[in-house]
Amino acid sequence: MRLKSYFAATVEGAMASARQELGADAMLVTSRKAPAEARHLGEYEVVFATVPEQPVGDSNEDPSGSSAPWHELSGEVSQLRRQVEQMAAGIGRAVSLAGAVAASPELSQLMSAVMESGLDATVAHRLLEGVQRRRADGEQEDLSSCLAAEIGSMVSLDASIGWPNQSPGIVALVGPPGAGKTTTLVKVAIIEGLRARRRTHFITMDVERIGGAEQLRSYAAILGTGFQLVETPSALARTLSELDSKDLILIDTPGFGARDLETAAEIARSLKAQPGIDTHLVLSASMRPADLNRICERFAIFDSAKLLFTRTDEAETNGAILSAAVRTGKPVSFLCGGQRIPEDIEPATVRSIMQLTLPAQFLPGAREHHLSELRISGAAA
Repeated sequence: MRLKSYFAATVEGAMASARQELGADAMLVTSRKAPAEARHLGEYEVVFATVPEQPVGDSNEDPSGSSAPWHELSGEVSQLRRQVEQMAAGIGRAVSLAGAVAASPELSQLMSAVMESGLDATVAHRLLEGVQRRRADGEQEDLSSCLAAEIGSMVSLDASIGWPNQSPGIVALVGPPGAGKTTTLVKVAIIEGLRARRRTHFITMDVERIGGAEQLRSYAAILGTGFQLVETPSALARTLSELDSKDLILIDTPGFGARDLETAAEIARSLKAQPGIDTHLVLSASMRPADLNRICERFAIFDSAKLLFTRTDEAETNGAILSAAVRTGKPVSFLCGGQRIPEDIEPATVRSIMQLTLPAQFLPGAREHHLSELRISGAAA
């Protein structure tokens, strides 16, 4: 298989150059903003693959003269063939999408915006294909409505805290170091606990980080909530049984890096052993989609029910939020965009994810708002 990159001022221009040189059978692998070192070649890069034809001999004969190695390779050859067929199946969709983009200035602008958002390439293509299909079917009148409907179908949302009919409600936040779990836990305690007059109690299992337990203990003293340090995972069950009179129990955990998998697995087992714990994986929106994918894989041992994103105000692009939500299939609960407690937290919605991912012109109602401003401006003149 041969891979080749093409650069142009627009994605569709780069795709046209590739088709002209490689032919209609070339397979689109990915499209993205060109890296800084290659930006002089064009604003966007598309990567295409071609599979050169190989002479086919007698399938029962091993070219090396031994039949055993040839049969051992048959499974790998079959797997490679399936991968090639899957890639080939996407050619028709990619060509159709490229044609629709070339014929529509609106779709062309959307494609550029999606690529600039940092959205994972596979998710970006799926989003654009879905929007184009909805427009072709006439499901919605305008591009923004199609876009909102497609994003709504791709991502799940669930800003509930604890499981329904579960008393007390028990929530655990897990995630990598520096994701903002402790600060987020305090925000949740205020908006979901104290404001709702729920008897709230903090538990921390963070005995790894220096001062980690003391930070949460200080917050508990300020808010007037209970606080308890659980020094070993095995002690969690006993601690929870002693707090059955509470309405809301919030559990803070250490930030686990790639080298902490053994400790992480022990705490994961202790959380999963207790029925009714609503576990949220806390992720920084400022990370790249590829890095978030690796973190999601590492924290799969916790079997978290939801994703919670922090640092949305620090990210240059927030495409990682939608990318991670689509790839994991887990609902997004809350979005945090600052350190203010409790102001900088909000339930995740389709509109809020769109606001973080795309320019304002693609939000539902943006056209009406723009026309309204023009009318006001004209009246003032």
